[in-house]
Amino acid sequence: MQVTDEMVLVAKDAFKDSCGLTINGDSAMRAALTAALGAMWRPISEAPKDGTEILLFTHQDVDDFCDEAFDAVQIGYWDDGNDAPGTVWHRNAGWILQKIGEPLAWQPLTLPPAQEG
Repeated sequence: MQVTDEMVLVAKDAFKDSCGLTINGDSAMRAALTAALGAMWRPISEAPKDGTEILLFTHQDVDDFCDEAFDAVQIGYWDDGNDAPGTVWHRNAGWILQKIGEPLAWQPLTLPPAQEG
């Protein structure tokens, strides 16, 4: 996830409201938000292994099934009870478990947007 202008404005307003301060310029707030987003990623060794869906940062090398290497952020989960030896991280593609590459880092799923009602 990248820091957007809207995120900077929301963060500035929240900071001003909590501290009663005025913030001049967006660059410091953008740098702080970028650092905070980067710090949300945790080592894959600390990921839950109970089937909980999480965000995974993965890398897939070229192999018999993949013509180009790629990195991706995907929703996935641990499944050590499947019948494919050596594959334990999966994403649910609706009707089949799919290998998703080598997970390098993870973070919990974010909350969905608040619903107005």
